[in-house]
Amino acid sequence: MWGDPDPALVEWLQVVHPTTMWTLSVGTGSSNLAAAGALAGAAAATHWAFEQRLSDAGVTYSAERVVRAGKVPPRLAPHPGSIWP
Repeated sequence: MWGDPDPALVEWLQVVHPTTMWTLSVGTGSSNLAAAGALAGAAAATHWAFEQRLSDAGVTYSAERVVRAGKVPPRLAPHPGSIWP
């Protein structure tokens, strides 16, 4: 399904995130960061239709378009009324 975490990307993020200065995502990319554990204890933005996916990963969903969380700088979400392919 569109927006599902990509297993290969999640595995890569788990390896590189501890060594990066910054790790970021746009839109539903926060699902990959959440699955990799990079958003543990943080809030994150995503497309509104994927709010439950973040919650299921233990991440607090934020309706804000930009969210800052430690070394994971702003993640951008589409406008709540928009639909992306």
